[in-house]
Amino acid sequence: MARRRSRSRDSSSPDQRGRRRNRKDSGSDSDRSSPRSAPSSSRSPPAKPRRPVARTRHYRRKGEGHKESQPAQSNGRQEDAAARLAKEEEMAQRIEERVRERVEATMQSEAVQRQIEARLREERAALEQKVARQLELEKATLLEKKRREQDERRRKQEELDQILLENRRKVEEAQIRAEQDRQKRQGGQSQAGQQELLRIRPMGIRVVET
Repeated sequence: MARRRSRSRDSSSPDQRGRRRNRKDSGSDSDRSSPRSAPSSSRSPPAKPRRPVARTRHYRRKGEGHKESQPAQSNGRQEDAAARLAKEEEMAQRIEERVRERVEATMQSEAVQRQIEARLREERAALEQKVARQLELEKATLLEKKRREQDERRRKQEELDQILLENRRKVEEAQIRAEQDRQKRQGGQSQAGQQELLRIRPMGIRVVET
């Protein structure tokens, strides 16, 4: 039983222990403050026990404190990011300005001017060579085109001359054949006349030739 009581005492909550201590302290204080009186036959009524004061505890939910601090933290982070971005932009502008100034100073130096002039001369010479080669190529192409045109015209003229020569030859051959036919016809007529004369002469008919 003693062990059970001790366990029940130990298992009591801290609030109950505090209430018990308050009761003991209040009782001891009242005993000390009240003067010791002689024992009397009449007993005083017992003091009413004080009611324990109910203490209310407020519990915070997990994450409420973080939620309250999150807007402030997010605002601070945004401000830091904006400030960092502004610094980076300013730094970039400064770097760009310095680079531009250095480039301008370098471009205006005599060494760079000489290099630019030499490069321009080289580029101009290369361009002139390229243009000359292009002109030569175009000239050769034009000459080849003219030569082909001349060859084509000559070939057509030769074909035309050949056709004319063939036609002339055919005409001459036709004329020769016609002349030969005429001569044959004339020769046949003369032979027939001579034969007629030979046939008539024995009859004593005189033929007067015209």
